[in-house]
Amino acid sequence: MDTSNRIKSILVLTSTFPRWANDTDPPFVMELSRRLVKENIKVDILAPHAKGAKQKEIMRGMTVYRYRYFIDKWEQLAYAGGILANLKKNKFLYFLVPFFLISQTIAILKLIKNNNYDLIHAHWLIPQGLLAVLVSRLFDKDCPKILCTSHGGDLFAFQSSLFLKVKKSILNHCDGVTVVSNYMRDICLQIINIDEKLHVCPMGVDLVSTFKPVEKIERDDNTILFVGRLVEKKGVVILLDAIKILAQEYPDIELLIIGDGPERDKLEERCEVLNITDSVKFKGALNQEQLPEIYSQATMAVIPSIIDSRNDQEGLGLVAIEAMGCGAAVIISALPAVLDIVEDGVNGILVQPGNAKDLAEAIKNLLVDKNTREIIASRARQSVIEKFDWQVAVKKYLTVIESICE
Repeated sequence: MDTSNRIKSILVLTSTFPRWANDTDPPFVMELSRRLVKENIKVDILAPHAKGAKQKEIMRGMTVYRYRYFIDKWEQLAYAGGILANLKKNKFLYFLVPFFLISQTIAILKLIKNNNYDLIHAHWLIPQGLLAVLVSRLFDKDCPKILCTSHGGDLFAFQSSLFLKVKKSILNHCDGVTVVSNYMRDICLQIINIDEKLHVCPMGVDLVSTFKPVEKIERDDNTILFVGRLVEKKGVVILLDAIKILAQEYPDIELLIIGDGPERDKLEERCEVLNITDSVKFKGALNQEQLPEIYSQATMAVIPSIIDSRNDQEGLGLVAIEAMGCGAAVIISALPAVLDIVEDGVNGILVQPGNAKDLAEAIKNLLVDKNTREIIASRARQSVIEKFDWQVAVKKYLTVIESICE
């Protein structure tokens, strides 16, 4: 799509972005942004600094600026599980929030003053969307247009009357809003009627080059795979309870947990309490290039997500798309947003969120029925490649960006 005569430059605001090469933090903001660079758009990234990261660097054709908000060792608010999960684990980090917000605001002001951006793309309503809107009031007519993308946690959490008013104001003052699932669209419209500028644009997955079945790898018969951040909403504790139910009947069952986060210590302790340490292996976080082989080898992938104590839940579920792209059978909690991806019994299996017995039964059924497992897996890849490959996702975002900036 030719954008050469319409939009030249974008400033991306995000709290999640790779800190260095082969970082294991979610790369979806980078993946979208670097594909916009391929459309001859200049893209600058503004993200929080973290210990060991450069304050300014060129990454995949983008200039990445990382703002300092405290001394090196205490810049722990973002990354490694996300802001909400990090705040839950360490209450001291609330002390950093004002510094985080002020530092980001100053950095935004400097970049806008020194660059002629056509668009600010703020990922997450809070805090990036909020700060973009506040800054726009200072620049008045000279401020770039604002596109805000909500990924889930910012929309589902923060449910007090004050935060609902804040979110309503952000949504109202943005020039365009994207959400990553149809369910999120419905939630947005309950807050404020912005139907004319609200678009469903999922993040993509590289289903052509990266997340595809790895040849010459045979699937195991008893390996259950979980991939994701170890935070409450991922529901790993429910999966551990399900493994406990299954372990006596299937002593050779093995659960591989790929990922890290603030809940890891608690989950490892749970394994000891349940006496399933021999059945569960915590492998830590892996980067995107390492995952396809593991997806291609596992018997099935399980995504046991729940609605957590802060009301946060999955905005879509990219791990399911990655696994399905690699030809894995997927069992996933039947949260509303997931219905954009999985049709029960057709390209995956839906289970009741938070129900370990239901999850254990679904795992057992696929363990013993290889034929059903293979039929579901065979349908999975085609069903996601048509809707969630990056080529499809980028076209949607370019259409939205053009409509905002024309």
